[in-house]
Amino acid sequence: MFIKRCLKKLFHYIYPPYCRYCRSFLESDSEILCNVCLGLIQPIVTCPIKITDSYDVTVFAIGLYKDPLKQLVVAKHHRNRLAAQDLGHLLWILSDLKYAEFDYIVPLPLHWSRYAFRWYNQAEEIAQVISRYSGKPVVHLLARNKKTVFQSGLSREERMLNVKNVFTVKNKDTKYVDASILLIDDVLTTGATIKAAVKALKILQAKKIIVGVGCRVI
Repeated sequence: MFIKRCLKKLFHYIYPPYCRYCRSFLESDSEILCNVCLGLIQPIVTCPIKITDSYDVTVFAIGLYKDPLKQLVVAKHHRNRLAAQDLGHLLWILSDLKYAEFDYIVPLPLHWSRYAFRWYNQAEEIAQVISRYSGKPVVHLLARNKKTVFQSGLSREERMLNVKNVFTVKNKDTKYVDASILLIDDVLTTGATIKAAVKALKILQAKKIIVGVGCRVI
């Protein structure tokens, strides 16, 4: 134990923890943002979004899609896996998701070509962090059938068409019937992608589907 503590102190000295946004030094390895940058996060009320006229889902988020959260989201374009994990920690610590009930965690999948370029799926990284906190398993129930263009820059109608029928369920095991499913993504803008994924998951006849995202635009 003594050697382990010494090695930890040495590592802390050589690689001191720093704020992921302003890069100032932090006192603890468990911290992600300094107090000043934490204060920049604009919290957002947990609210439902309508999937169909008769069905809606509750969305949990850390805050609005603005810095410093925005920087953690767009870091995926630079293959920054750690930023996605940071979003997972903040989502659990700063949102009401930790009080929600769910049985399985489903990350939103990437198309294989985008995964090959990025080397990881940011939604899966977030899901794995939530799994460690909650003790609930991550299951890969969704498949992305086609490569879509980036949603940013598209109108609401174009976004809906872009992701229409893009997801299918890979595993229709009856154990998911009457279960509660947590769907994970990094950001929610118009909700088009989340709506497409929830519509696909409804075939499982789950008791409840909720959504967790790093941040929201709406």
